[in-house]
Amino acid sequence: PVASPTPAPQVPSPESPTSLTYSSPPPPVVPSSGVLLPSAPRDVVPVLVSSRFVRLSWRPPQETRGTVQTYGIYYSQDTVNRERSVNVSEAETLQMTVSNLKPEETYSFRVVAYNDNGPGERSETLKLTTQPEPVKVPGPVENLQVESISPTSIQASWDVPAYANGPLLGYRLLWTETPSGKEQ
Repeated sequence: PVASPTPAPQVPSPESPTSLTYSSPPPPVVPSSGVLLPSAPRDVVPVLVSSRFVRLSWRPPQETRGTVQTYGIYYSQDTVNRERSVNVSEAETLQMTVSNLKPEETYSFRVVAYNDNGPGERSETLKLTTQPEPVKVPGPVENLQVESISPTSIQASWDVPAYANGPLLGYRLLWTETPSGKEQ
């Protein structure tokens, strides 16, 4: 059996110094084994939203119920039914960058604290849309073909990229010398 939380004392509300708010601490997360887990991290906010990454920050849980060992960020793209996660390696770190996102897509983020007993409650969901790509670069060339025509020369041919993203100004051909592995 789990004991009911004791109501917190009356505290002034930050919105109005003359009003009082009655609140109770959130009930502890108690798995079937009876172990206490952290409450949800608070105030999850975006610090930076780019086209391909998002940096989030948060405040620790109100109730850690032990020592917070680490945090995890769970996120998913709204158009894909798959959740991914990244972990923060140090418990004192209260921000994290989530990379490898797609431009102009909406994602949902939630943060969870882990104590010695496991993961606690997840934060409220934060929905963000990544920025558009700042610079539109051309895609890769199509049908690249290279033929050796002598010991010291090659002939290369290709088709224009499927997505030019504007007028093409030229091409740059890079190659690697096999014995040295040095790119030219």
